[in-house]
Amino acid sequence: MDHSRYYFVIVDDNPNVPTTLSYLFNLHKLNVEWTYFNNPLKALEFFRTKTCDLLFLDVEMPEMSGFELLEKIPNPPFTVVLTTYSEKYAERAFVYLERNLLDFVSKDLLIPNFRRIKERFLNRHRDDFFLVNRNSMSDELVKIQINEIKYFFREKDYIYVVVGEENEKEFYMKMPFSILPTLLPPDSYFDARRGIIIMLAHVVNYKLGTVTMGKDKNGNPIIIRISYRQHGKFIKQLKARHSLITMTEKENPF
Repeated sequence: MDHSRYYFVIVDDNPNVPTTLSYLFNLHKLNVEWTYFNNPLKALEFFRTKTCDLLFLDVEMPEMSGFELLEKIPNPPFTVVLTTYSEKYAERAFVYLERNLLDFVSKDLLIPNFRRIKERFLNRHRDDFFLVNRNSMSDELVKIQINEIKYFFREKDYIYVVVGEENEKEFYMKMPFSILPTLLPPDSYFDARRGIIIMLAHVVNYKLGTVTMGKDKNGNPIIIRISYRQHGKFIKQLKARHSLITMTEKENPF
């Protein structure tokens, strides 16, 4: 059992949803304190001064859609989007991957998919970090949470850590590259090719053997090639994770 105490927020105009979620929190032994809003405007008022560990958010609400609410929250928490019509909103949900979208689930499938939600949340909420050097005159040390890292790449004796939209060589560590996988949460990463490890939570798109990892400092897409021999393994791992990334129709394993 995970003994950490979490604070969740549920925003849904259907009163049955918090009842179901409360049952699931107990069933899956999550130590949770939670708040329920049936009105997205009241939820927005809450998020102006407070936050939570995980937000369960309905898409279709009278006053404001869940997506509109997510856009108005300054620093959105990890979010699970709930909908009655999953196919209708799936494509739009991908836009919010960089705003801490954790999962996108049909309400009808909430119970069988809750274990997946729990595992994703715990993996990304963990207080795991790397202590890295910043490339500067002072060569300062910086603590970077693992869930903020997009990918690692090796160059000579250094491992560069790419975070958000920072410069590609802004942060680095000096350690054997072979040790790196042992320091990462299981199933959170993939050996894309020799000297490059990508973090699967930040993969936005997979197409013809390449992945897109968001955007760089200049707003250009970060594209990384997957080793040809690794294509099958990569798709299999994504399938096992039920990843939210988009894929070409030919290569979509779902």
